[in-house]
Amino acid sequence: MVEHIFERFNIFRNLKILLFMSAFKAVISIIFSILSNYFLDSEKITNSAIQGFDTANKFVIAVLFAPLIETLIFQFLVIELVLFLLKRAKHSYGEFFSILVSSFLFSMTHSYSNYYILYAFISGFIYAYFYLFARKRNGMNGYLTVAFVHSFSNFTGFIFEILTS
Repeated sequence: MVEHIFERFNIFRNLKILLFMSAFKAVISIIFSILSNYFLDSEKITNSAIQGFDTANKFVIAVLFAPLIETLIFQFLVIELVLFLLKRAKHSYGEFFSILVSSFLFSMTHSYSNYYILYAFISGFIYAYFYLFARKRNGMNGYLTVAFVHSFSNFTGFIFEILTS
């Protein structure tokens, strides 16, 4: 019975993919953080919206709450809506366009600095691509996959900020 469940959902194979996605996004976040610290004095990759909170509240907001809400809005709702509208209009470029729309909207809500907007656009692009990838894959849920990857990415940034401050 249990073996059947593992086979049906390809849990171990999907877990490898999820870990790869998380590691890939974490590396991108670390690279941007290093570049920001090295090249920019005033525009660091930091979320000024949560700077007044203590460490525990920052963790809850950045690592738990924000990824769930942002993934729901910017990957699930935006992508599904764009795909639905473009399918009705019989456009064949819906997936790529939905990734661009999702990325743009995601970046515009992270407008702490010009550098952060660029970082958020690239992050949003990665999240949207991962959403569509997981959405098509047997046994993977696009929303949960991206929420996990986003949460792990924010956790990496959270730890990096603690270690570098």
